[in-house]
Amino acid sequence: TVMGKEPAGNISHTFPAAKEHILPIYGLYADYTNQVILKTATGQQQIITLQTEPTATNVHAASNIRTTAEYMGNNLMFLTTAMDSMPVGYDYRGDIRWYATVNFNFDLKRMPNGHLLVGTERLVEMPYYTTGLYEMIFSGKIFKEYRSSIGGYHHDQFLMDDGNILMLSYEADSSTVEDICILLDKNTGEILRKWDYKDVLPQYPTAGLGSQDEIDWFHNNAIWYDKRTNTLTVSGRHQDAVINLDYELDENGKCRLN
Repeated sequence: TVMGKEPAGNISHTFPAAKEHILPIYGLYADYTNQVILKTATGQQQIITLQTEPTATNVHAASNIRTTAEYMGNNLMFLTTAMDSMPVGYDYRGDIRWYATVNFNFDLKRMPNGHLLVGTERLVEMPYYTTGLYEMIFSGKIFKEYRSSIGGYHHDQFLMDDGNILMLSYEADSSTVEDICILLDKNTGEILRKWDYKDVLPQYPTAGLGSQDEIDWFHNNAIWYDKRTNTLTVSGRHQDAVINLDYELDENGKCRLN
């Protein structure tokens, strides 16, 4: 148990029984004298003290948080960014209880095996397109890297039930960006399927939509798969639109509006 600044902030975990342990400890406060309780199944207990260093300058404190300990429990709210700030986890008080020392990009999601799926920090093209995705754990250990063979990763991903990954991407040899979704094989990284939104939408810029132009005409920010309807839902900031696509492609390999 990592002791909170008040009892509601305690974070506890029970490890499987064994004679030897290597225990990862998460949930410590930065720049703080933390107390950690180690308790065995037989009731023996010891309190250890861990003094932590201050956070780095690019790990930002929460400016405002409105919730309760009863609602949040010992869960953390994780925020990631596409700029220079580090991913960070806040508790119900807004206190930082975890942060990364590497600028992992865009969406951080929990996998069924407890690992994290998050964009890499390795840039392949400006402004924020990276090599792909890491499968990692909170300690920073990386198990796999998933890459797109046709272009970089951006914004969002979705883990399918069979472990394959829907990933937002773009084609590096195309004149447009942020307008395709690909399905990656979980074992080989092979692209199993590609949805190109140019198949179903016109690509003209419309005045008044911020940074929209002929290159970034759609700007896909999110992807979701609905098992019940076997469809994909994607958002396009520069089209002010959310569209729904058939998961199955047509006989020519092109995507279709649902």
